[in-house]
Amino acid sequence: MKKLLDKIFLGLLTALGFSTAGCSDNATKYTPTEYGTPTAMYDIKGKVTDASQPGVGIEGIRMIFGLPDAWARFLDDTVYTAADGTYQYNGVRPSIPPGLDVWLKDVDGDANGNFRADTVQLPLSGGEWKQISGNSPGSYVYKYTETGVDFVLEPGSDPEPPAPETPTGE
Repeated sequence: MKKLLDKIFLGLLTALGFSTAGCSDNATKYTPTEYGTPTAMYDIKGKVTDASQPGVGIEGIRMIFGLPDAWARFLDDTVYTAADGTYQYNGVRPSIPPGLDVWLKDVDGDANGNFRADTVQLPLSGGEWKQISGNSPGSYVYKYTETGVDFVLEPGSDPEPPAPETPTGE
């Protein structure tokens, strides 16, 4: 009888939409997207340059802007540098993160030289935050603007990943 009641109770919880999804530590770091969730818009501009030739921009660098947590990888945005090494990132994120991770990778092969990949934490503190809408608590849209966010990449190739180990059959 107890097993039957447990099944009925679990069935009711499921039908009513109760679950334990989102109860991890990652879910509490960033506000889930709901009506009235604060939203951040970004306008970040800068240049990617060659460490061996200061000031010389690098074309074709892939830049992925993402939240500093694998929980939200689906929100990542990608931009590529222009011929002079400049980029402009315009993105929108639910919630207001403390910073963004930026992954830089040379993806055009030998076309503009080879450069080592890099990952940089970009704190969102050097620019300007401005509220652009919202008049009730929790329903705000903010815009973050920063220019001169420059990155420097070292020449060279990324090391090849190690070959997978072959089982010895022991």
